[in-house]
Amino acid sequence: MLLYYALVRSGEPGAGIHTPSLLVHGAGFGGYCLLIGYLLPTIPREGYVPFGLVGLVMAVHLMGVAHQLRSRHGERFDRLLRWVFVSSVAAGWTIGAVVHVPKGAIRYGSSFLAGGILINVFTEELEAPEETGIIPFTAGIALFALAAMLIRSLPRLSG
Repeated sequence: MLLYYALVRSGEPGAGIHTPSLLVHGAGFGGYCLLIGYLLPTIPREGYVPFGLVGLVMAVHLMGVAHQLRSRHGERFDRLLRWVFVSSVAAGWTIGAVVHVPKGAIRYGSSFLAGGILINVFTEELEAPEETGIIPFTAGIALFALAAMLIRSLPRLSG
């Protein structure tokens, strides 16, 4: 989680496309998006509903991350970072769908992802109370918890 915190808090943006902050955010969040895509095909529930719910939750989370990074990097985000992130999710999904994913890797990856989500929410939402409200923050937590409970209530895949 320390690595993810350092990534979120890495330097202020510079003027050029090759600034350290842009490169760190591109590589770090590109890996984060790759991990999200990689873990999506491993959801151990039957049917399309779990994939849709998890996909929706992750899409909303990634929209928040994209908004945060766009406010830091502006037009450079539009030109480069968003394409890195979209490509990373697609590459992760492809790898996760084609390559057998050991259960241990899924556990560690899921733990790392959960820690990253928590760090992102805590640093971006709770450290800047003047920019966010308690109602959207609480609603987001409630909706996430509801989606998690719904997914866990669905039948597990056999095998």
